[in-house]
Amino acid sequence: MSMKPKVALSQDLLGNLAKFPSAVQNKVLKWAIKFQSDPTSSGINYENIQAARDANLKSVRIDQDWRGIVFKPSQGDVYVLLYVDHHDAAYRWAENRRIAINPVTGAMQIVVTEEVTETVTAAAGPSSAKSVAMFGAFNDRELVSIGTPEEMLPQVRAIATEEQLDALQPFLPVEAYEGLFLLAAGDAVNQILASRETRVDQTIDTTDFAQSLELAESQSRFVIVEDDEALTAIMNAPLAQWRVFLHPTQRKLATANLSGPARVLGGAGTGKTVLAMHRAKWLAEQACPADQKVLFTTFTRNLAADIEENLKSFCSSETLKKI
Repeated sequence: MSMKPKVALSQDLLGNLAKFPSAVQNKVLKWAIKFQSDPTSSGINYENIQAARDANLKSVRIDQDWRGIVFKPSQGDVYVLLYVDHHDAAYRWAENRRIAINPVTGAMQIVVTEEVTETVTAAAGPSSAKSVAMFGAFNDRELVSIGTPEEMLPQVRAIATEEQLDALQPFLPVEAYEGLFLLAAGDAVNQILASRETRVDQTIDTTDFAQSLELAESQSRFVIVEDDEALTAIMNAPLAQWRVFLHPTQRKLATANLSGPARVLGGAGTGKTVLAMHRAKWLAEQACPADQKVLFTTFTRNLAADIEENLKSFCSSETLKKI
């Protein structure tokens, strides 16, 4: 019996889809359900994108005007729906992006191959020529180990100011920006890696995208969809991306096997409530005996009601009975 192909969605897809009218979202969802069910179907015509820098990026027709961009590597049964837009806009998006596996961490990343240098240069300011490179003390492997894509090392090495680092943020994987920010603040590379439990002592197969998709850092921007129900739930509320994509540190805390109490600290807007909801879901599904429940308590009735509604949006009815 052959294994079913692994199908995933990207965070970029959901973020862009949220901008479109509901009629378009419904059209994309209908197509995506067919795609998830069988990405190898003869009804899905994968077309090469002539100007794309990544030959594994293919165009698929959703209708006369709308196109999807799918990552379909030459080896391995992996299909990732990356982006949907009008024909020309979708092709422009695909032309300067590449999907790669970080050779140190093993995480799957979307790398922007153009625009970056211009952005950093524009943020440099007149005095940048006299400034010292912010990350000059770190070797390439150290910068890659905290999440920096190899192709972006020249741009990262050109950073001399906080403004330039901030300008680069939209083009960096979330763990790379976080790591560079912490390095700039004085943390050591080993501290950053230890807090993430990132291993850098393993040999990485940079062609094994199926394995890469299983890593927490990959799942901060890609979600594997197992069935039509899960796909529909994700795409019906593309703005609520907190339900799907967790930062690696959040995922680590949400699924940790702890021997006692734990306290998580963070400022406003850092995702503490999101983490708590995912933690409650994980405890109910993975760690709670059949005759027991998880108690989720907070400090106001209104917040408790809001959390309960949010839990309903990504927990099954069986899981909710245990919270």
